[in-house]
Amino acid sequence: MNYAALRSDNYRDAFVLMKCRSWPRAEQKKLANYYLQAVPYASSYPYEVFLSFMSVRSFLSCLDAFIPEAGAYRDLLAYHLGPVLDRVGKNDSDRMLIAEFMGELSG
Repeated sequence: MNYAALRSDNYRDAFVLMKCRSWPRAEQKKLANYYLQAVPYASSYPYEVFLSFMSVRSFLSCLDAFIPEAGAYRDLLAYHLGPVLDRVGKNDSDRMLIAEFMGELSG
């Protein structure tokens, strides 16, 4: 987080680096709680990165704290996040969490 601080020009490098290794659960949550402060992102890539090493439940739990209030930002988040969540929902439990989350997101 020091190398690629959220407000720095190279913060996007953090997502490349995050995807290249495995992270202990506590570190996953620290990374998510730090970088998800900037949602919504203008692409699906950051969400894909987090979901490559985090469980759906853990990711949505972290993301829930950073859901934007403004409708346009919520729409942008849903636009990029929805397809990623559809791809990673592998079991009934995940799919139920995803449906509930997306329902709340779209109002």
